[in-house]
Amino acid sequence: MARFELVLSLAKRNDDNELYTEETEYVCFCKNLKDLEEITDTANEVIKEEIGESEEGEVLFGSADVIINNLTVLMLQYTNSELPRDEMDEIIDLLTEPQGAIH
Repeated sequence: MARFELVLSLAKRNDDNELYTEETEYVCFCKNLKDLEEITDTANEVIKEEIGESEEGEVLFGSADVIINNLTVLMLQYTNSELPRDEMDEIIDLLTEPQGAIH
């Protein structure tokens, strides 16, 4: 079986309304590294499972990079559709400010 790496980054908010980020790396397996649909389906399964099992805080947004042979071949981004857009924009601005970035 062929394999690829998946780097999942999540921005979360805990019960105290504090923002933080998490990054997790996975090794995933597929039948064919040239089948982008199979790779996307596998990546989406991992992302859904990780978000569904997230107990430590509310997932706000995130990204996932699919890496094959040290080359990023697919980048996925997602946001929590239950949050108002203006609130999401404020959170993204806060997390991406150079002097206020949280890592």
